[in-house]
Amino acid sequence: MLFYLLGLVVLLVLYRWYRETKRVSPADKYVYITGCDSGFGNLLAKHLDKLGFCVIASCFTEKGEEELKKASSERLTTIHLDVTQTESVSRAAAFIKTKVGGKVNKMMKEEFDRLPDADLMKVVRCMEHGVAAVHPRTRYSPGWDAKFFWIPMSYMPTCIADYMLLKNVIKPAKSVSDVENIFYGVLQAILSNLLSLILASIAVIAVAYYVRDSLKIGSIDQKWVLVTGCDSGFGNLLAQQLDQQGFNVIATCMTEKGSADLKHVTSPRLKTVILNVTDSASIKNAEEFVRTEVGEQGLWGLVNNAGRSTPIGPTEWMHLDDFKKVLDVNLIGLIEVTLQFLPLVKKAQGRVINVASILGRLSLTGGGYCLSKWGVESFSDSLRRDMHHFGVKVSIIEPGFFKTAVTNLDLIEKDLRRRWNQLPAEVKDSYGEGYLEEYLKAQSFSMNILCSSDIAKVTRCMGHALTARHPRTRYSAGWDAKLFWIPLSYLPSFISDFTVSALLPLPKDN
Repeated sequence: MLFYLLGLVVLLVLYRWYRETKRVSPADKYVYITGCDSGFGNLLAKHLDKLGFCVIASCFTEKGEEELKKASSERLTTIHLDVTQTESVSRAAAFIKTKVGGKVNKMMKEEFDRLPDADLMKVVRCMEHGVAAVHPRTRYSPGWDAKFFWIPMSYMPTCIADYMLLKNVIKPAKSVSDVENIFYGVLQAILSNLLSLILASIAVIAVAYYVRDSLKIGSIDQKWVLVTGCDSGFGNLLAQQLDQQGFNVIATCMTEKGSADLKHVTSPRLKTVILNVTDSASIKNAEEFVRTEVGEQGLWGLVNNAGRSTPIGPTEWMHLDDFKKVLDVNLIGLIEVTLQFLPLVKKAQGRVINVASILGRLSLTGGGYCLSKWGVESFSDSLRRDMHHFGVKVSIIEPGFFKTAVTNLDLIEKDLRRRWNQLPAEVKDSYGEGYLEEYLKAQSFSMNILCSSDIAKVTRCMGHALTARHPRTRYSAGWDAKLFWIPLSYLPSFISDFTVSALLPLPKDN
C-alpha cells in the first residue's frame, strides 16, 4: 500500500511540474505594470520585454521612463502614473484601453518596497510565471525566508509564533514578570516538542489546559468594562450578562432608543453613552466620560463589537465608497477606539477583545466586510504582541454565522437588488439575466442552514476572555466556524476556492 501511495505522490509531482512548465505565447499579449522606476517593477518590465510580451510600464518620474526605455526594446511603452491622483489613473486607463484594444491578457502588479534579499529575480520569476503560465499558481512565496521560516511559522499555534517573535525583544522597563505567565510558558514548551511526546503526556496536557482555562479572576465588582455596539445583537446581550455578573458596565449605543431599551432591562449600575465609531469627536467624548467613571482603577475590559456588513456582494458590483463605508466602522473605527482607550486599559492591565469573524480567515464574498475582518485579525495580532510586556491581554472573537443585524437577509437582498439595477448593461449581460435571483436563492439557502439563533455562544466567548485568568488568543464561536470554515481556511487555496465557488451560481460568461 505504501508503494502505491508513493507512486501516486510521484505522479502528482510530475503532473504539477508538467502543468507549470507550459507557457502561453507572448505574441500580442499585453502586460501592464505599475511602479517601474526601480526595484521589482523595473526588473519585471525588462524581463517580460525580453520574453516578447508587449509591456506597458508606468513610472512616477520622467527620469524613470527614460532609463527604462534605454534598457528595453521598442515594443515596451511607458506612461506617467501617480496612483494617488484619480485624474492620473483615469488618463492611464484611457491610454491602456486605446493601446490594448481587444486584448485580454493583462496584469497589474502593485509596487512593493525593497526587501533585504538583493536577488530580485526570485520575485520577478514568480511574477513572470504568473503572467506566462497556462496554469498559474494561486500564491507564490519567493525567498528562502518566506518558504522556510515565515510561512511555516504562520501555520503554527499562535503561542509558538508569539514566543519566537518575542523571545529576542528587549522588554520595556515596566514589563510584567514572567512568573505571571508560567503556565503560558509551560504550554509553549509542550507544544514546541509535541511530536516527541508520548500519548500519556498528551492526556496530562489536556488536563493541565482545562485547569488553566478554568481559572477565574476575582473582584469583579471593582472592574469596569466598555462594550461598543450595544443597540442589539452580541453587544446588547453581553452588556446584560456582564451586568448580571456584577461588572461595572459602560455600554455604547448608536441611538437614544437603543440606550433607553438597554437601561430598561439592566441594573442602575450599568451606564450608557452614545458613540459613533466613525466620528473622532464622538469617540473623544466617550473617552472623557469613561475616564471620569473609572477613575484611578482604569478600564479592565474594552470589547470592540460595533460593526456593519452591507454593502456586501460580488466585487464588480461595488464602488470605492462602498468599501470605505464598511472599513470606516469595522476597522478604522475599531482602531481609533482602541488607541483612544488603550491608556486606561494599560492602567488596569486589562483586556482588549476585538470581534472579527471567520470571514477574517476566509474571504467568501466581495465588499468591505471580509477586508475589514482580515484587518481586525492583523491589528489584534500586532496589538497583542506590543501589549504583552505591559500585562494587557488581547483576544480575537471569530464567530461563524449567527442571526443578528449583520446577517439580516432583507437588508442584504435589498442592497443587492439596488446594485444590480445600477449595473451597466454590459456587466449584467456577462452574469446573465437570471443571475441575481439565483445568487439570492443560494445565499438564502446557505444562510438559513448556517445561521444560528443562539448568539449566547458568542457572548460566552467574550465573557471568558474577560473573566479568565488566562484568556485564549482566539475564540471560534459556532459549529460552522469550528468544524468547517476554520479547517477550510488551512487547506490549499484551490480546495477553498472550489468549495466557496460551489456555494454560489456561475455567471453566464464562465
